[in-house]
Amino acid sequence: MRDGNTLKSRATWPLGPAIVGVLLCNMIAHGDEGRTSISLNGTRQIEESVSATEAPGTFSHSVFVPGLVNLAKPAFAGVGLFAGRGFLDRYGRRYPADGPQILPPSAPLPTVGISLQKRDYFWY
Repeated sequence: MRDGNTLKSRATWPLGPAIVGVLLCNMIAHGDEGRTSISLNGTRQIEESVSATEAPGTFSHSVFVPGLVNLAKPAFAGVGLFAGRGFLDRYGRRYPADGPQILPPSAPLPTVGISLQKRDYFWY
């Protein structure tokens, strides 16, 4: 029945939630059939690189997965070194606070900060 710009359908309204409920129950009951799950947890070999296209020839570090790169054995030097904008502004563009000046006074502060790492990628 049409009332102005609103379409009122009293007969089909209760069917909407019922159909959604039946579909959800079906997905919950039969969701894993035909699916194979493979765990990726464990120890993986990892290496650093500056190239996005060439994988390193050897992998001399290992890390637990799931885990963080800073937990690799042997450890990577300088993992996570980053001078944020607030840090650079507060400490006169030096990193660490009593270290060398890494940004000239005349240079504008970067939007986010400056990465102090020599690598761009980690390969597993």
